Amino acid sequence: MRAVPGMIAAVLVLSTGHAITALAADATAAAPTPKPTQVQSRELHQVLEQAPVAENLKVSWQEALPAMEPVVSFLACYPGWDAWTHLAAYQVPGFSGSTYYLSAISATRYHDPGKCMSIRHIHSVKQRPDGTLTFRVLFYDVDSNEEADRTFGMLRQANGTWLFARGGF
Repeated sequence: MRAVPGMIAAVLVLSTGHAITALAADATAAAPTPKPTQVQSRELHQVLEQAPVAENLKVSWQEALPAMEPVVSFLACYPGWDAWTHLAAYQVPGFSGSTYYLSAISATRYHDPGKCMSIRHIHSVKQRPDGTLTFRVLFYDVDSNEEADRTFGMLRQANGTWLFARGGF
């Protein structure tokens, strides 16, 4: 039964055009969550690809996309406040206990927790002096018209992959 979420993750990663990573299965295998619709998955991919990224950050942004997409998708669908406990494989080692990831749904009052939120846009993409790539994601619900804005920070690892070092408000 555990193999099924991993296969789904691999299909999602392949269908979005990114290479398979060892991280892909963790978010989908984490906890029972609603799954994004095909439209929501396409919208997320499009928003990430078309994010307003300064020219000097585009290479880093493209390198970070394979880790970004499954985490943002998970946070759009996971209804609990403890989303970070399911995302350890996407976090910089040593930060899992000190950083937090709040799902977008946890910030809403009327959103149906049985459905995923959509992604309106990505904004405020920057790179701090310490190398952290930061960005904000605006999640929204088409039914309740609620929004949740979340900030994320990612660090490049020695092997070239990007992992989250911050997530939350």
